[in-house]
Amino acid sequence: LGLVVAATGAVLHLLLLAADSAGGLAELRSPADLALALDTRAGRLTLAILAVLALAAAASRWPRLRPLAILALLATAVISAARGHSGTSGHGWAVPADALHLAAAAIWIGALVHLVRVVYAAPEDRRETLAYGIRRYASLAIVTVLVAIAAGLVTALAQFGSPEELLETSYGQTLLVKGALIGAALAVALAARTRALGLPWPEWGLLRRIGIFELASAAVALLLLALLVGS
Repeated sequence: LGLVVAATGAVLHLLLLAADSAGGLAELRSPADLALALDTRAGRLTLAILAVLALAAAASRWPRLRPLAILALLATAVISAARGHSGTSGHGWAVPADALHLAAAAIWIGALVHLVRVVYAAPEDRRETLAYGIRRYASLAIVTVLVAIAAGLVTALAQFGSPEELLETSYGQTLLVKGALIGAALAVALAARTRALGLPWPEWGLLRRIGIFELASAAVALLLLALLVGS
C-alpha cells in the first residue's frame, strides 16, 4: 500500500510538472505530454523516484532481497531531498540533512500506522505480548522523532538568510505552525502513553485514542511539509 501511495504521488507530481511546462492542465492532450516534465530537473528526479520504487516493489517479493527494498526506499528519501528546496539551496549539507529528516519521519509514521492497525486488531489473548511491542515502538518513536526534528532544523537553516525571515516569510510561518503541531502532539502522546503503559495491564482504549491522535497529527504535518516545499 505504501509503495502504491508513493508511486501515485510521484505520477501526480510528474503530471503537475508537465502541466506547468505546457501552460496548464488543459494543454495536456495525451499521456505522451508527460514527457514535458522530463525537461525539468524536478521531473527527472521524480522519474528516478518511480524507478527506485519499482525496484523496491520487485525486491520486496522475495525475503532474501527485502534488505535491497529498504535500501531503495532510503534512496527515495535522498532523491526527494535533492528534488526539493534543499537541492536548490546551494548548501552541500542541506540534502543529507533533509534526507535524514525524511527517512526518520518515514520510519516513525510507518511504525505508527502499523501500531494503530495492530492495536485495533489485537485479540484479547495476545495483548500481553503486544504490550511489549508497543513499548518498543515508543522507544523507536522517541529516537526517530528527535532525529527528524534535529535534521529538520538543520535543513531549515539553509532557507533563511536572517532570523527575522522565520516570522516574515510564508516558509518560516508554515515551519513554525508545523513545529508547534508536532510539539503538541508529542507532548500529549508522551504524557498519555506514559500513563497507559505505566499500568500493569495497558489501557487499550486510551492507547487507541493516542494512536489515532498521533497519526492525525502526523498526517497534518505531512500536509504542512507539502506546503513548505511549495512555498
